[in-house]
Amino acid sequence: MTIDSISDGAARLEDEQGRLFTLPASWLPERCREGSVLSVTTVHTADGVAIRMAVDHTAEDERRQVIAAKLDRLRRRGQA
Repeated sequence: MTIDSISDGAARLEDEQGRLFTLPASWLPERCREGSVLSVTTVHTADGVAIRMAVDHTAEDERRQVIAAKLDRLRRRGQA
């Protein structure tokens, strides 16, 4: 799940299928920002369901590499 935007105390997250979810920004792990990739898991407890979120640094790095490669290809195509 990727943080699409954070504004006015609300965070907008996008999942792998393109669905958008809005939740309080205070629920996010510390030091998150727009573009951060989150690992989200659910834990079933006797009282209900808890959602755990953590920044997925490996996925963020991979995402940055994919985006950089796309930008590089676009720049080279513009020079041809």
